[in-house]
Amino acid sequence: MSRRRQKAPERRLKTLDDISAAEELTLFQEAWVRDPSGRYRLIIERVPQDIAAKDYMKDFLMYCALCLWSEEHAQPDEKSQTLTERDLEELFFRAPRQRKIVEVIRRNKPRVMSLDEIAVEVGGRYQSTKTIQNLLTRIFKKTNSKNLIELTDKLPPLRA
Repeated sequence: MSRRRQKAPERRLKTLDDISAAEELTLFQEAWVRDPSGRYRLIIERVPQDIAAKDYMKDFLMYCALCLWSEEHAQPDEKSQTLTERDLEELFFRAPRQRKIVEVIRRNKPRVMSLDEIAVEVGGRYQSTKTIQNLLTRIFKKTNSKNLIELTDKLPPLRA
């Protein structure tokens, strides 16, 4: 009698039709994470290995588009949350000049400063207001602020 090697059964990948909507949403939320700068990133290690890639990515992209759309159309109250000290450290860890501008604005908090006033406090009389304007543009993007007034409202008060 000859012995034949039996083939191992082929492993079939699941499709998203095989799992519940709640399970699918959990998988998406685990794989798509917001970094400290506010951008979303896909973490490859968290993508499930037992689900068909084409099926997963098609629904995942639809989920991402829906999340981005809902953030763009969020109510102003949802967007304008106060930043914490830790948020500031994470956002401006590698940007000391931006951090310095934020500290100047926090020091003069109830009053909104002009670009000239910020330039003088940050770098003396030789600091260009154009440079301050460029740095503020980056700060606005990082903090999701539209202007100095909104930025001032989001910044935490200085500790005494």
